[in-house]
Amino acid sequence: MPGSWKSKKEVIGLDFGTAGFKIIQGGWNGEVWTARNAAFASVPAALPKDKDERIKLLKERLAGALGNGSFTGREVVSSLSASVWQCKSLRLPPMPTNELQTAVEWEAADRLNLGSDHYVQFYDAGEVQQGEDVKREVIVLTTSHEAVDEHVQVLAGCGLTPTAIDVAPSALAFAVAHQDNDAAADQATQFTLDIGAQSSSVVISRRGRVLFFKSIAIGVHQFDQAIADALKIPLEEASQLRTQSGTAMDATSGDTTGQAVQDAMRPVISELARETALCMRYYSVTFRGYRPDALVLTGGGAHSFAIHERMAQDVGMEVVPFDKLTQFDFSSIDGRASTLASSCWTVAAGLALRPTVQQTKRGAA
Repeated sequence: MPGSWKSKKEVIGLDFGTAGFKIIQGGWNGEVWTARNAAFASVPAALPKDKDERIKLLKERLAGALGNGSFTGREVVSSLSASVWQCKSLRLPPMPTNELQTAVEWEAADRLNLGSDHYVQFYDAGEVQQGEDVKREVIVLTTSHEAVDEHVQVLAGCGLTPTAIDVAPSALAFAVAHQDNDAAADQATQFTLDIGAQSSSVVISRRGRVLFFKSIAIGVHQFDQAIADALKIPLEEASQLRTQSGTAMDATSGDTTGQAVQDAMRPVISELARETALCMRYYSVTFRGYRPDALVLTGGGAHSFAIHERMAQDVGMEVVPFDKLTQFDFSSIDGRASTLASSCWTVAAGLALRPTVQQTKRGAA
């Protein structure tokens, strides 16, 4: 484990996801990071278009969630909503590290048609072979000044002091970087699939450094829609059935409803597994070196046995639920903060674990 990242300060991790705010705070108990406080607040799928109304609604929801938890301090590391930032991979000629930031900003502005009112950060994935040439692959992240300003207004309006604003891929990388507790962890490559409300994120990382990222437009909503269509039931009922089923027993215990739910989800799961396997194939071909030996599965849709089974089959490696990793303890918040499963807190936990001073070069995300 990267022990130099450990901090005694217990900052608040705030994940601004599609479904709402997930807020968590915890600290180290020996070699285990233990969640002490957590809260969740849902937000409407369609937020008000008017900026002032939107900020007011988000402040009310966030303040209510903070009031339901016993959080200490006001310092927070938060993530921007996926709806306000974009990502693109670029390949640049080899160059000195101190010139990379300027080159990335220029290329991003040109290829993404960005004005001066945007922030540009990046993950430095490393050198790749492109034909006869060697290129440097970077994953560019951009967001507008307006989006960040609005995000800060919501936090400040609830009395929070942001020490860092990040995005979900970084938080996932920080979280899984703490899963190992030996010297080999520094060279271990982690492969993570986070199944969110509207989409899923594939992150391949090493020691908290993102090497690959892709967003796949398949999430819990698509699972629920498939169930609703197959069983001809309302979407809300489909969601309830999905959360109630999902174990290996459904296929063998004679639970016909549970089996029907799994069958309805199977085509969507197959597509998600195919896309995830393609990500691993691209990484293996593009980046020669350390290959992950397991897929860490997390997020709101991670508990389904059918997902575990199909992922293991298509990706060709062991599938490990994030909440089963021994370096994390979410037991104190299970069933107390909300009905959310432990696997839903990964991004928030990663934000709370984020190093106070990142061990990356200037400009790198």
